[in-house]
Amino acid sequence: MTVAIAAASYGFAIVYTRNHLRGLPSLVAPTSQLVLATLYLLPLSLVFNRPWQLPVPSPAALASLLALGVLGTGLAFVVYYRLLEIGRTDLRLHGDLRHSGLWSDSGRTCSG
Repeated sequence: MTVAIAAASYGFAIVYTRNHLRGLPSLVAPTSQLVLATLYLLPLSLVFNRPWQLPVPSPAALASLLALGVLGTGLAFVVYYRLLEIGRTDLRLHGDLRHSGLWSDSGRTCSG
C-alpha cells in the first residue's frame, strides 16, 4: 500500500511541477522540497528516534552520510528537475537513457 501511495505521489508531483513551477530556476523546486521535507521530518525523528541516546557516529560514517545526501539525493533532484525544465518528460516513462534520446545509438556517447 505504501509503495502505491509513493508512486502516486510521484505522479502528482510531476503534474504539479509542470503546471505551477514552470519558469522558475531549476534549483528552486528541489531545494524547497528538500528543505521542507527536512523541516517536517526533524521533529518526528527527534521524538521517535531519540538521537541523543544513540552512540556518536564515526567521522567516516558522517562523511558517507553527507556524500549520500548531497550527491545521491541533492544532485538527483537537480538533474531530474532540470530535465523536466528542458522538456525531457519521457525519462519518467522509460527510465532508460537509450529510449530518451539523451544516449546515442552506439550507446557509447551522450548527446544531451
